[in-house]
Amino acid sequence: QAREWVSTHSSDWMVRAVDYDAKAMRLFCDALKDLKPEWLFILYSIQGEQLNVMVSIPKGMQARVGSASDWVKILCPRGGGRPDFAQGGGSVPEDLTQKLKVIEEKIAELV
Repeated sequence: QAREWVSTHSSDWMVRAVDYDAKAMRLFCDALKDLKPEWLFILYSIQGEQLNVMVSIPKGMQARVGSASDWVKILCPRGGGRPDFAQGGGSVPEDLTQKLKVIEEKIAELV
């Protein structure tokens, strides 16, 4: 599935929902990074009432877009990590759709 996603996507960033638990989502994120190490990935998954988020930002983009943990915190208050990879989780915010739209707009401006 990772190969299919990157082959049909035209930009160097991606914000996508996945139907995986946190462990499987980490493996999927690693597969995406292996295929396109220069891309920015923001993945999120809703399992019941729980939101899981993972963000991967290549080193070459960090000066323009900031730290992965900053992007995680837009979607959920709990989380953190390194500048290149961060994850978080918590309750699904009521304004998730709005937050995702803000993220996509900000990335489009910065990348």
